[in-house]
Amino acid sequence: MQAAEQTKTWILRLLGLAAFFLPVFQPVSIVSFLLLFIVRFSDARERAVMSRLIRTRKMLWPPVLFFSLHLLGLLWTENFKYAGLDLQIKAPFLLLPFIAGTMWISERESRQILLAFVSGCLLSSMILLVNAFMHFSTGASYTVFFYIDYSSLLMHPTYLSMYMGLAILFLFYLMQKEEHAGRLKFYSAAILFLFIQLILLSARTAEAVAFLVFVLAGFFYLREGALLLKRRMHFAAILLFTLISYLFLQDLNNRFSQVEKVISHDLVKEDTPAYNSTSGRIEIWKESLEILKENWLWGTGTGDIKDELIRTYERHHFTYALEKKLNAHNQFLQSWLALGLAGLITLCLIFAPPLFQFRRQTDTLMALFTLSLLLNAMTESILEVQKGVLVCVFFYSILISCSAQKSPST
Repeated sequence: MQAAEQTKTWILRLLGLAAFFLPVFQPVSIVSFLLLFIVRFSDARERAVMSRLIRTRKMLWPPVLFFSLHLLGLLWTENFKYAGLDLQIKAPFLLLPFIAGTMWISERESRQILLAFVSGCLLSSMILLVNAFMHFSTGASYTVFFYIDYSSLLMHPTYLSMYMGLAILFLFYLMQKEEHAGRLKFYSAAILFLFIQLILLSARTAEAVAFLVFVLAGFFYLREGALLLKRRMHFAAILLFTLISYLFLQDLNNRFSQVEKVISHDLVKEDTPAYNSTSGRIEIWKESLEILKENWLWGTGTGDIKDELIRTYERHHFTYALEKKLNAHNQFLQSWLALGLAGLITLCLIFAPPLFQFRRQTDTLMALFTLSLLLNAMTESILEVQKGVLVCVFFYSILISCSAQKSPST
C-alpha cells in the first residue's frame, strides 16, 4: 500500500510539473509526460488500472481514434515528411488519454493541477511584462506591449491567449470552492490581471472567447447556487475593471478594427487586395472549401493537406496565404480536408459529449473548457501545432479523470 501511495505521489507531482511549464517552457512538460509514461507503465498496478479505465471511459476513445485516423491517412498520402511531422504533433492524442485520462483524481488533487497551470500562466505573464519594460526602457516603441512584439519571447499570441483564457476559467472554478477571504481576493486579482494580459496579447478570438466563457461560467455557477453574494461582487468587479482596461488600451492597439473593416466592406477593391488577418481568413476558408469539393469523403491524406492548400493559393494568386503557407485556420475544416468525413465526425465526437453535460452540475467545468476550445477552433487550427495539442488533450484527459471520480459510471 505504501508503494502505491508513493507512486501516486510521484504521478501527481509530474502532472503538476507538466501543467506549470505548459505556458512557460514546454520541453519540461514533454519530459514530465514521458516520465509519467515510464512510471505508470513500469508499475503492474498502474498498468492494470490503465487497461481497465481506457475500456470503460468512453470519452477517451475519440482522441485515440483521431490519432489512429492520421495513421490510416498515410495510406493515401504522398508527402511522408510532413505526415511524419503531423503524427509527431498529434502523438499526445494517443499518449495522454492513457497516462492522464485513466486515473482516479480527487477534486482536491485536480485543483492542485489546475492551480499549477494558473501559476505557470501568471509567471509567463510576469516574464513578458518584464521583457516588454526592458525593451521600452531602451527606447523601443510602446508596441512592445502588444500582440507578437509582446508574446514572441514565449509563443504566438493566439496560443498564449488561449492559455490565459483557460487559466481564467480555472481560477473562476477555484473561486467557487474557496472560503478563505484572502485567497478569494487573490483569485479575483489574478483573473483581472490575466484579462489585462489578454488585452495586451490582442488575439481577437481568444480574447472574445475568454470573456464570453467567463460570463457563461458566472451564469452557470449562479444557477448552481455556487455564486454567493461575496463572489457575485467579485465577479461584477472583474467585469467592470476588465471593460475599463479594454476601453483604455484599445486606443493604443485596437485589432478589432480589422473586423469592423470587413463587416463594413471598407477594404480597398484592387487586383491585389490588401488582406488583413480577418479578411485573409475569409479568403482561406473559400480556398479550403474549393479543395473540399473533390476531397470531402476521404480527404487529401495525412501529409498532403498543406501541399494542396499551397497549390490552390498559387492557382488563385493568393499571395497573402502563400507567402506564410497558412493552414485552413479552422480546425474542423482542417481535419475534414486532411482525413475526410471520418476525421470531421471524430473531431465532433471529441467536442460534443462534454457539451451535453451542461445538465450535470458536476461537469460544468468540463463543458466550459470544451466550449472554449471549440470556439477557438473556429478561427484557428489549434490542433496543428504542439502548443495547441498539448494543452487541449492534457486538460481534456485530466478533467475526464476528475469527472469520473465524481461519477464512477462515467
